[in-house]
Amino acid sequence: MLSGVGVEHIIFRAVVSGLTAFVISLVTGKVFIQLQKRHAIGQSIREDGPESHQVKSGTPTVGGIFFIIAILIATLLFVKSISILAISLTAMLGFGGIGLWDDLLKLKRSNSDGLKAKYKISLQVIISYLLLFELDFFKLLETSIFIPWSETLYFQLGSWYYIFAILYIVFMVNACNLSDGLDGLATGLGIISFAAMILFGFIAITGALHPSVGAFMFDDRVELIVFLSGMIGGLLGFLWYNARPAQVFMGDTGSMAIGGGFAMIAIITQNEILMLIIGAVFFMEALSVIIQVSSYKMRKKRVFLMTPIHHHFEKMGWKEIKVVHRFWIFSLICVLIGLLVALRI
Repeated sequence: MLSGVGVEHIIFRAVVSGLTAFVISLVTGKVFIQLQKRHAIGQSIREDGPESHQVKSGTPTVGGIFFIIAILIATLLFVKSISILAISLTAMLGFGGIGLWDDLLKLKRSNSDGLKAKYKISLQVIISYLLLFELDFFKLLETSIFIPWSETLYFQLGSWYYIFAILYIVFMVNACNLSDGLDGLATGLGIISFAAMILFGFIAITGALHPSVGAFMFDDRVELIVFLSGMIGGLLGFLWYNARPAQVFMGDTGSMAIGGGFAMIAIITQNEILMLIIGAVFFMEALSVIIQVSSYKMRKKRVFLMTPIHHHFEKMGWKEIKVVHRFWIFSLICVLIGLLVALRI
């Protein structure tokens, strides 16, 4: 358990990390957008998407680069654990790098066809395995899953955990990627989710949560609070330009980096199920695509008007900004539900 001085030190570094990432993201974002406009570099919009989105064609993209840079600098400056540094950098740079490759191919081809799915998934599996290797190397890997509402509390997977963890990470990375389709949507969902984990971390330090949920207060994992604060700061700086009407899109570069960070936090703190509750909107976005594709292949019928599900609501007549705000609200409700589960009330 952290002492009072230790808690104050973590809080100070977390706040400064967030502020630093915010300022860097804000400043580099402005330069990044101006450079793309000057060289006429912009997003290609999928032709089968909502008609209202066609006006967004040509909007600067790959904005994930500047908030990843901001987060990395804040992490390097204020996170004091070598293990958390290594794991964080692998998650952000690894998955962000895959997304960047995908985005660059789209820009080169001037359409929405990027990296082939089989190559994208293969690379994601490799980065996921590397993350698990690092966790094991730093003795931060547990092979059991915490069940918040269970009497037994843990489900031991043993060596099968590696397969589960790789599937979990790949799923969450792609779920976050699918959520990036409306101005500010994925950015806001990421901020809410990471803020929730910081809240859980500080509550855990007080001893109010179950020891598994409270993994932040043990060994180097307490440094995750500083990393999470940096992520929030970087995303807030990005949201400054990404709020409707968006001046820049994060691209797969940013959405995959967010997904990698989200999954990494879940794995390292043994809160895979709890994070699915907190990130229920991400889960819902991915599930809608799975249901749509499965239904069409088996029955030749579509369940939704369009997927991911945020487009379904647009097709129903909801304004883009209403979809975004309501998804944010639902995400906040999921955080509250997650808190109740974590407290075992």
